Amino acid sequence: MKTEKDFLEYLKTIENIAKEEGFEYLDETYKAHLRARYFGENVVIGRSERVLLREMKMSDLEAFYSFSNAGDEPVLQAFLKETYAESEKNLKAYIENMYPMYDYGIWVVESIDDGEVIGLCGLGQAEVKGEFCTDLGYYICPKWRKRGFAYESIEIVLDYVKNYLEFPCIYAIIKEENRISKGILRKFGFEYKGLCEKSDGNVSVYRKDFTEDNKEQQ
Repeated sequence: MKTEKDFLEYLKTIENIAKEEGFEYLDETYKAHLRARYFGENVVIGRSERVLLREMKMSDLEAFYSFSNAGDEPVLQAFLKETYAESEKNLKAYIENMYPMYDYGIWVVESIDDGEVIGLCGLGQAEVKGEFCTDLGYYICPKWRKRGFAYESIEIVLDYVKNYLEFPCIYAIIKEENRISKGILRKFGFEYKGLCEKSDGNVSVYRKDFTEDNKEQQ
């Protein structure tokens, strides 16, 4: 059984690695996340009155497969492979590498009322006109749509980006015909940046600049 002493030794190792990479100290939020991961506890990113966002667990995979349109959604397709065994291997690698390295990723959207997994929302990496950027991705399963859960989930993500990650901007890349997502993005201050050609059709590119938000608060 892991003990607090074990964790402190582990934390010391991580801090030494961070110093070698040029970081003088680890943020308290990051250390709290490290601790939760070390002891197998939920890493909660944020919550609203109705939903919370947390890091994915291996047990979430069954819920992903239960979504009626699992094979058609880009955010889910990143985790569902040809076989269940391949999906397990892929998810395990994501959990063990993405979250500890970047302290962000795609997170589970969970209903606070009953703990049911109702979707995904978070940050990934995408290529926009030859350059890699951080982009917003989200998915709410069909039976939970049209209730404002996507809006609440995105709001949590944007707060995390602005107040913790402190990125100057993020992108959102959506299908050209997705009018609902376009409306949601505009409400959050994303600006349309044009079309981008993909192998499976054109996508609309949006960007949210957080530096402008910071100026308005000063």
